[in-house]
Amino acid sequence: MAFGVIFKFSVGRAGWLAKMILGLALYTAQHLPAQAQDQTGLRIVTAEEPPANYLENGELIGTTIDIIREILNRQGLDVKIELRPWPRAFLIAKTTPNVVIFTAGHTQERIDLGFHFIGPIISRKHILWKRRESDFDIRSIDDVVQRRLMISGMREDWRTRLFLAEGAEVSQTSSFPLGLKQLSLGRTDLWISSDIEMPAITRELAIDPGSIEPALVFREAPSFIMLSKGTEQAIIENWRHTFQNMQNSDFFEKAARKWSAILNMDMAYAPEKGFHIAGN
Repeated sequence: MAFGVIFKFSVGRAGWLAKMILGLALYTAQHLPAQAQDQTGLRIVTAEEPPANYLENGELIGTTIDIIREILNRQGLDVKIELRPWPRAFLIAKTTPNVVIFTAGHTQERIDLGFHFIGPIISRKHILWKRRESDFDIRSIDDVVQRRLMISGMREDWRTRLFLAEGAEVSQTSSFPLGLKQLSLGRTDLWISSDIEMPAITRELAIDPGSIEPALVFREAPSFIMLSKGTEQAIIENWRHTFQNMQNSDFFEKAARKWSAILNMDMAYAPEKGFHIAGN
């Protein structure tokens, strides 16, 4: 934000006062945090995807939620995080500038849509899960397609689009928990999730995690915070700079310890991977 003030006085004292006011105005404009000046129209959207971003007892929490709130805090910003179904959140981000959306995979389609990426935030082994009593084995995506196995996948998720592009049959849902419900009820054969997401989602739905097992690990990939096409360059630079400063602090070390205790798994953080299960 920049502004100027023009004063016209015929009295010398009034002219001196005008110069003092102008100087104060210019000083304020120059010394307000750049983030506060440039990000007044910022919008932040996400979807429920434990443990990165999810509701617990009515409170929005998660590994990425902690990162977003720390960025906002360091920039002196007070921006509401909107929780939407992923298809709606992604539509907002595709069509609106100055939007932050998370947690999201880094794909060519999203690069082509003009998104900017910050991270990685978290890395996961992406898995097709099956019911433990299922009597089939698969070794590739081709096996899934040829056997016409039905997959539960979240709409507009990159993994769902991957299987659709390969010709697989996918029952598309608005959230990951709904997909697990489909699998548990026998409406689908497979469910798209990951090694980190699965325990949190089964706990949320009070489903025994031992009732499902990996059928196919099809990819290991990181996810990111994305900023939409048309976002002001100052905002992009501020977010990247703040994130880098956080990496140079003890924030991620403390966060890994915190989420290891919450998730009951050994979480680690590395700049090239983000949060991940230690040893993976």
